[in-house]
Amino acid sequence: MTTSNYESIKTAKELCEYVSAHGLPTQQEDILRAQDIFGRSTVDELVALAGDNGRNNADGRPDPRGSWSSGKDGLSEVFYSILFHIWNWRDAVDFYNLHSNFPVIDAIENNKTLSKENEQFRKDIEYLKKKIDTMKAEAMSENDLIQLYHLVENNLELLEESLSMAEQDIIANAETPDGEDFKTAVSIHRETSDQIFQMHELLDHLKKLKGEL
Repeated sequence: MTTSNYESIKTAKELCEYVSAHGLPTQQEDILRAQDIFGRSTVDELVALAGDNGRNNADGRPDPRGSWSSGKDGLSEVFYSILFHIWNWRDAVDFYNLHSNFPVIDAIENNKTLSKENEQFRKDIEYLKKKIDTMKAEAMSENDLIQLYHLVENNLELLEESLSMAEQDIIANAETPDGEDFKTAVSIHRETSDQIFQMHELLDHLKKLKGEL
């Protein structure tokens, strides 16, 4: 039985360092051994390698989003070259989007935050509606409504920024409509558009509530 070039390698980092120095052998036994090494690695180990792109922050600490070069190439590119050889393509793309595709990561996280804030705004509006319906409008001041109105307005501005980012991502990835980046951008655009519509409805209702006080 043929022995893999990676037989003595134990960790994903050691594998990346070997491939960086010697290239990527693609014989079947090497692919299987690489899959075994990555499979035995923790998620934290893999994420650390994915982020090892030779960038530092202003404090000189390693930071994948850093603005400063550390003077080293890092292992990120080697890591992904291995990953896309030994993993299912979709799994590899999902890992990349989750840990290294920063515009997509930011858009998704921003959308999650906005969704939570929107849910709270909807609860606030429902509370105000019930106050009106139960003839307890005196518990609300015009000040409270104005404050809530401005909060919804600010949230609407953030949603419109998120929508603009999604539109830019759609245009940037239009040539690969089957790719994860394009699909993610379309999903964010669809959800954000729906949230913007709801925010406009909330603003209209707040105007109505203000008129009833």
